[in-house]
Amino acid sequence: MDYRNKRQRFIFWGIVLGITAAVLTLTPVLLKANPKGLLWIGLGESEGKYEEKYFNIDEEVKGASYEYMEYRATQYPSHGLIKTSSGPTSSWFVHYTLFDPEIYDDQNRRHKLSFTEIIPYWGRGFNYTVHLSEKLSLLTSADLFLGIGLITFEKQVENVGSFDHKFGYDIGYGWGLNSIFVWDDSTFIGIRSLSKTNKIRLDYGDSIDNGYLTHRRDIFLVLGYTFSGAQKNCVETLYVQC
Repeated sequence: MDYRNKRQRFIFWGIVLGITAAVLTLTPVLLKANPKGLLWIGLGESEGKYEEKYFNIDEEVKGASYEYMEYRATQYPSHGLIKTSSGPTSSWFVHYTLFDPEIYDDQNRRHKLSFTEIIPYWGRGFNYTVHLSEKLSLLTSADLFLGIGLITFEKQVENVGSFDHKFGYDIGYGWGLNSIFVWDDSTFIGIRSLSKTNKIRLDYGDSIDNGYLTHRRDIFLVLGYTFSGAQKNCVETLYVQC
């Protein structure tokens, strides 16, 4: 195992332990919780690498990815010089990803790959929110996710032929970071970055070696609205704090 893979695994498990410790040790009294639901769509770019030993291919590739997200952040307020809140998160989201690169092998033959994937994920994490004003908040979070989905792919090779349309599956996992500006507990805009570690095998059904697509990273612009969590009609009592 090379140094890069060891380093990636070290970072991944460090984040797992860090988020677990935060969720277990930083959760205040449940009566002060403010559950907030967020619904968004994301438009972004995917990055990765395509490898194929038979044709001596090892190339960086880029694609497009789209996201539908249902996100829930439980927030426990803290009172200090700057008003903040924090707590655990849970999420369910679906990705639709396309890679459509043109790659040249060591004999300068053009390879046209068409790859699509649709995969649902389930995530857990922790959020920290800074309330910048009465109406504007900055929600940041770190999450771990896991999913399984369907892939389809085909390839054409110049002066060689075509490899027919195939189906397969992918088990995806990794971690994500979110930075979202929420206005008046309603609409929001933000940036979302996902790091993945899954290497997808593309079995062309021929005697040649398989291709391997490593889907390494996604970066999204997200737009959406909150569907719970507003406290405009909150009445503070002995047991409920607004």
